[in-house]
Amino acid sequence: MRKIALGIIFTIAAQTLLAQPISFFKSYGGNGYDYGRDVVEDFDDGYVCTGSSSSFLSDQGDLFVMKVDTGGHFKWSYNYGGEGSDWGESILFDSDTNYSVAGYTNSIGYGGFDFYFLKIDSNGTKLLEKTYGGADWDKCYAHIQLQDSGYVMVGDSYSFGNDLQAYIVRTDKWGDTLWTKSWGGIEEESLNDVILDGDSIVVCGRTTSFGNGEDDGLIIKMDLLGNIGWSKTIGQERSDYFNSIEHFNDYYVLGGQRSYNFDDDKEDMWVYKIQDDGLTVVFDSLYADSEDTDITMDLMIRDVNQDIIIAGFTKTWGVIDGFGDMITCKYTSNFTFVTNYTFGADLRDQPFAIKETSDDGYIMIGDFNHQSSGGGNMFLLKNTYLWEWFDVYNDIENEQITTSINNEPHKLENEIYPNPFQDQLTINLQEDCEKVEILSINGAKILEVYKSGEYDLGHLESGIYIVNYVFTEKSFRSKIVKN
Repeated sequence: MRKIALGIIFTIAAQTLLAQPISFFKSYGGNGYDYGRDVVEDFDDGYVCTGSSSSFLSDQGDLFVMKVDTGGHFKWSYNYGGEGSDWGESILFDSDTNYSVAGYTNSIGYGGFDFYFLKIDSNGTKLLEKTYGGADWDKCYAHIQLQDSGYVMVGDSYSFGNDLQAYIVRTDKWGDTLWTKSWGGIEEESLNDVILDGDSIVVCGRTTSFGNGEDDGLIIKMDLLGNIGWSKTIGQERSDYFNSIEHFNDYYVLGGQRSYNFDDDKEDMWVYKIQDDGLTVVFDSLYADSEDTDITMDLMIRDVNQDIIIAGFTKTWGVIDGFGDMITCKYTSNFTFVTNYTFGADLRDQPFAIKETSDDGYIMIGDFNHQSSGGGNMFLLKNTYLWEWFDVYNDIENEQITTSINNEPHKLENEIYPNPFQDQLTINLQEDCEKVEILSINGAKILEVYKSGEYDLGHLESGIYIVNYVFTEKSFRSKIVKN
């Protein structure tokens, strides 16, 4: 069995490693394709992430939200969307201690795809669901919450303008649209990230309508009403674009990729720093000397000492199998390059987001295909320093995910019996319980009950089933067994 070259012990708390904060590296999946796109720390007891999964209700992939504890152990997941393709690209821990998720869907909405916005509580219960867009394809890749508790979502749209346009939606705290803006020329534009800088909205991405090459990096700064203060295109010939932006002191730092060094399709990581008035370029550098493709997927600034941490994807180093591995790089605040580290295994391993954690460590999410439980798994990697690892080698272990199951004892479990059962199942609904659903382990609805009674389930195959107790503001799940 091929082993991953990582200096970290999987699923073992780092108290065994010189009493450091908890570290883990785990992959998660079902029997389909499971993709990880963003993660945020739950200030209660773990991490919450989003992406897309075809392991359960939809072969096309549902937007999912999954929660793990501080050791990376699976707690619950919920799928959202419909029969089409649904993706979660960005997740936030909101000011009201709920979660907001932004992405895109073609299951609901007006066009082929629409911006998709969800608000859920800490148990995964859906509080709000909205779509935005026109008659064609509109996809959201990032969002932020403003000081008024409203939101700004950014991405691209074929519904407005001449071709693919940069597209921005601002809403109030209930998700109702305040304004929308499309931006671009006669060719293509797209936005990949957005930040709030005081009373300004700053976005970044790419443009082919303006600039010097196939794609050029794009930065736009606007006020809260969508009026543009300044915009910049940066690049040379071939493809250059930005994936992420951060603000500190009086500068914006952006990460992306450039390919003008090469005569073919190879790409290099790109780090760019510009004064926040858009006038002075402070730093413009490639992570060069590479023989193959190296792309920055996400960039993060560590608040403690302003170090710049980059998470990306490389085919140059790591496991040389032609598919590519994850890479992290570190720059100091004055842009002195410190070090890099690559990690991965067979097949393609790619990060999509990296965040700082409250213990001064890092959490990273992405796609992991080595020994996946289905077509592909997602991963979470948590450590104190992404450029320092213990010299330990371990076989990969995957964590099987299911639809949400409440593993903590709950008095509602006594309202459905016997467990295990053979044919007849008695279900007693409490006074404030709206309904009880019986689901397969893959999330398919088998029975929906609105009143207490005895139900014949003898036709079901032997195995584990999920009971979903639905209340007005929350729900609980438990497991039952059919003999």
